[in-house]
Amino acid sequence: MSDLKFNNVEMPSPDIEGISIATEPIWSKNTTRVANGSMTGDILGWVTTLDITWTKMTTANYKAMLAALKSAPFFPVNFLNPDTDEIEIRTFYTSAPKATLSDMALGYRYYKQVSVSLVQQDVN
Repeated sequence: MSDLKFNNVEMPSPDIEGISIATEPIWSKNTTRVANGSMTGDILGWVTTLDITWTKMTTANYKAMLAALKSAPFFPVNFLNPDTDEIEIRTFYTSAPKATLSDMALGYRYYKQVSVSLVQQDVN
């Protein structure tokens, strides 16, 4: 069973080391480089970006993932946050998922090298 859900749809477990989590600053409009090259500005908050990969995914799981990602522009994602070691639910939006459709193998089609990036909608 996976801790990962997109819009309440359980996703297959990603690869080992298949979730990369980054916490990124959101800078204010007045952020700029001044004459000496120093950066000035204010951080408005922080957002989480999730980069998730699967080496192999069944066609059914891929279709379920796409349906969950396309169901709304912003959707809840359940994920294990390594900073807190807790399952968290935050609202994200998605990049374009990427995958390669394999040829028939063992009597069924599957997708390989599946990846998606999710960006948190609201700042912390």
